[in-house]
Amino acid sequence: MFVTRRFLTSTLSFTLSLLFALLTQGVWAAASELGWPGDLHVVTGPKGGQWFTIGEAMGKIFTANGIPTRSFIGGGTDNLKLVGDEKADIAFTFYSILGENEIRTGKKYTEDGKAILWAKLYPQVLYVVVKKDIGERLGLFSLKDILTAGEGFRVAFPSRGSGSEFLLNQLLRYGYRTDYQQLQNRGWAISFQNHAETQRLFQAGEIDACIYTSGPGNGQIPTLMENDPTGRLLSIDAGALEIMSQRFYTFTYTFRPDDHRNLTKEVDTLGDYSCLVANSSLPDELLYRISELIWTNREQLTRVADDLKYLNPKLAVAGNCQIHPGALSFWNTLSSEGVGVN
Repeated sequence: MFVTRRFLTSTLSFTLSLLFALLTQGVWAAASELGWPGDLHVVTGPKGGQWFTIGEAMGKIFTANGIPTRSFIGGGTDNLKLVGDEKADIAFTFYSILGENEIRTGKKYTEDGKAILWAKLYPQVLYVVVKKDIGERLGLFSLKDILTAGEGFRVAFPSRGSGSEFLLNQLLRYGYRTDYQQLQNRGWAISFQNHAETQRLFQAGEIDACIYTSGPGNGQIPTLMENDPTGRLLSIDAGALEIMSQRFYTFTYTFRPDDHRNLTKEVDTLGDYSCLVANSSLPDELLYRISELIWTNREQLTRVADDLKYLNPKLAVAGNCQIHPGALSFWNTLSSEGVGVN
C-alpha cells in the first residue's frame, strides 16, 4: 500500500492528540476522586485588560497540567459575588473590595463565607492625570486641588463595575465627601472608559483629565505618563489616604522621579493590590497545586503581564484578609525554604 508523508504526519498528530487526551482524562479522573470540580471556572476582567490576559494564560497552564479550566469575562466588584454565589471557582479582584467586605461584615471572608483570598499578585496604583497646561494655569498639584478648582472638567473615569471604578468611587465618597452626581452638578463632564479609550481621548485633547488604576509598570496609563509630555500626575492628599487605609486596607504608593520621565518630584497616590480569590470550599490540595503551577510558570506569566514580577511568597499572604489554607500552605512552604522573596 502506498502511504504518503501527509498521511503519516496526520496519523501521528492524531495519535499524539489522542494520547494526550487520554492522559489528561486519566489525571483529571484521579483528581476528581479527591473532590476537585469537573473544571475550574475563572472570572477575569474586561477583554484586552491585564486580568483577562493573565486569566487566559493561567487557564492554559492549568489545563495542560490536567486541570481543565475555563475563563470568563468579569469585573472587580461582581467577581467576588460570583465566587460567593458559587457561579465561579476563582476570580480576580482588588484587595480593597475584599477588605471592605470583611470590615463591613466583621467576618474574615465574604458574608456567606464562600470567597476567600488566594494570593495578592501585584500593586494596583491610582493615576490622576491632568493636562499640564490646565494644571499650570490653575495650580493643580493634588486631587483635592482639581475637586475644589471651581470649574468643570472633561474627565474619563474607569469603566462601570470595574475594580478601578470601585476604588475611585470609595475614594471620592470617603476621602473627599463627594460623588459623581455632585461633580456633574458643578459642570464636570464625566465618561466611563476603558484603558485604551482613556489614553486615546487624553492624547487627542478630548478630555482634560483621567483617573484610573494600573499596575505600576505596565498598561496604557503608565505609558501615557511616560510618553505624553502634556500630562501632569496629581497626588492624593494624606488625609484621604489615611481614611482609605483604615476602611479598605489600601496603602500609600509613592511615585519617584525615575518612575516616569515626566515626573520631577515624588508624588503620593492610593495603592491597592490585584489579587486572586477562591471559593473556600475548594480542596486544599487543589489550591496548593494551582498555586504551585502559577509559581513554577511565573516566568511565562510575566511575559504576558510584566507586573507579575512583583509576585512573591511574602506579598501573596501579606495583610489582614484570611487566605485559603491550601494556598497558605504552599506560600508558607516557599517562605520557609527562603525561595522567591524579593
